[in-house]
Amino acid sequence: MSLSKSSQRVPTFSSESIRLMVGLLTFILPILVSIISFTRLTSISASYYTRARDVFVGLLFVLGAFLVVYKGHTLTENWIANLGGLAAILAALFPMTCDLCQPTLTSYIHAIAGNVLFGVTAYFCLGPFRQSAKGKTWIKAQRRVTIYTICGFGIIACLVVLMVLGMVMTTEQKKIWTPIYWGEFVMLWLFSAAWNVAAKWIPWFTDKEKE
Repeated sequence: MSLSKSSQRVPTFSSESIRLMVGLLTFILPILVSIISFTRLTSISASYYTRARDVFVGLLFVLGAFLVVYKGHTLTENWIANLGGLAAILAALFPMTCDLCQPTLTSYIHAIAGNVLFGVTAYFCLGPFRQSAKGKTWIKAQRRVTIYTICGFGIIACLVVLMVLGMVMTTEQKKIWTPIYWGEFVMLWLFSAAWNVAAKWIPWFTDKEKE
């Protein structure tokens, strides 16, 4: 007996659904770990050494999984999304060192993976997301272009600023002012804003026409 076409179908997530999940995850991640940690964090990643560790690691794995299954519209987008997914998983598997510990190979892998993850989002903001809306005369498409541009360059600016501060600030200054925590918080919310807008569920940014 042959199976009907309907029974042979495999349920799949649409690109917009995956973008929404990515956007929501990156929005709630810094909030949840900050609340559950119940301590002043020097970085979002430092929550690994608090009672929020399982939440931090778990959300990174889920985020990585969604990025791996995200296909985009081209083979390049697919591979870069896969790279972002792998980076999220590596950041979960290789934690940063504790605040008073010396850097290790594990912490360097974590730092590289985190930078790659944010770099992937900057690519999507300034590349595929922006290109899909650019050139259209629809007012909502132009709003999306503006958001993608702000988020993409905002993430790049944060990465540069954090790199500079990492070289000029002392360990004690970093502990007092927690620039890494706030930089990561801002980048995660820029990450979230871009993917939520790309998910096309916010009426102010969404056209009725399909792109």
